[in-house]
Amino acid sequence: MVLLVFGYLVYKSGYIPKIIGALLIVASLSYLIQGFGNILFSQYKEMFTSIGILSGIENALLLWRLIKGVNIEQWQKRVSESA
Repeated sequence: MVLLVFGYLVYKSGYIPKIIGALLIVASLSYLIQGFGNILFSQYKEMFTSIGILSGIENALLLWRLIKGVNIEQWQKRVSESA
């Protein structure tokens, strides 16, 4: 559930591309589907495990921050607006 909120905040922030926020939301939903699916429909565990592979999308945020970083101009603009 925390990843869903974090994905929404990343989507709305403007410091990181919106696609990363959308991917985080998709990853959080795949965690929910996998968790509830394994509990409610244990006979389809293999199918829900394959859905759980989508949760690896959250590594996109890590890679983006390592390679590109945040948008410094947008960051400074927001800081100057709040001061």
